[in-house]
Amino acid sequence: MQAKVADFGFARIGSTDPGQSEIQTDVKGTAGYVDPEYLRTNYLTVKSDVFSYGILLLEILSGRRPIEVNRGGREKITVRWAFERYNKGNVQEILDPMLTESVNKDILNKIFDVMFQCVAPTRADRPHMKEVVEKLWKIRRDYAKTQNRAEGSL
Repeated sequence: MQAKVADFGFARIGSTDPGQSEIQTDVKGTAGYVDPEYLRTNYLTVKSDVFSYGILLLEILSGRRPIEVNRGGREKITVRWAFERYNKGNVQEILDPMLTESVNKDILNKIFDVMFQCVAPTRADRPHMKEVVEKLWKIRRDYAKTQNRAEGSL
C-alpha cells in the first residue's frame, strides 16, 4: 500500500515574490479539503494548507472521509460531526473504531485540540504549520515519556 497526498500544495502556485502571502487564483481542490475562506474570497494563503492538513489529520483519526455522501443530516460533513462530539467531551466517539483499543485519552485530546485549531473556520484562528509541527512533536515526546515511565514501573 502506498500513501498519496494531493491538492495540499496549491497555496504556493503563482507569484514567486516571497513578500506576497496571498494568491488569487482558481483552484480545483477536492471537496472537504479546501479552505472555506478560499471559497468565499478566492484567496489562498499558507493557512489554507493548514486547514487541508487538519482535515487530513481528522480523516486519519476518524476513519471517515471529509464528506460522507451516504450519511444524512449532521453526520454528512465530518468536521462538523466531529466538532459536535468534541465539544461534548466525546472524543472517543470520533476515533476510528480500529484505533480505540489502546488509546491514551490525554494524548488523544491533545491531538484533537491541534487538529481543531487547524480546521478553524477563519484563517486568523489557525496556527502556522510550524506551530502545528511543534505541538505534535511535543505531544509525541510527552507520550514517549509516559511510555518510558510505565515500562520502568513494571
